Amino acid sequence: MITYSEDWLWPLLFRLDGSVYFRSAMFAVPSSFLTFLLVLLERWAPGYRSESLLEQLGSSTTWSMLTAVLVFTVGFRTQQGLARFWEGTG
Repeated sequence: MITYSEDWLWPLLFRLDGSVYFRSAMFAVPSSFLTFLLVLLERWAPGYRSESLLEQLGSSTTWSMLTAVLVFTVGFRTQQGLARFWEGTG
């Protein structure tokens, strides 16, 4: 029986050249920090959200905004991909 070694998986996932981890960390770290600060602010000043009108942003409003951004992004990327496809075929 042939024994195959799978030493390629971890270097492929965690390589630095061409990695998206650092680019995604530019968005993830500040968002996490802001969320942490908002949670601390809510513990220190319990009425802050109601005073600053943050409670009016309900879950349905948040989901609607997220869905609109996602649909716009997917539609733009699809249109760009189709344009590249037709450019390549012609």
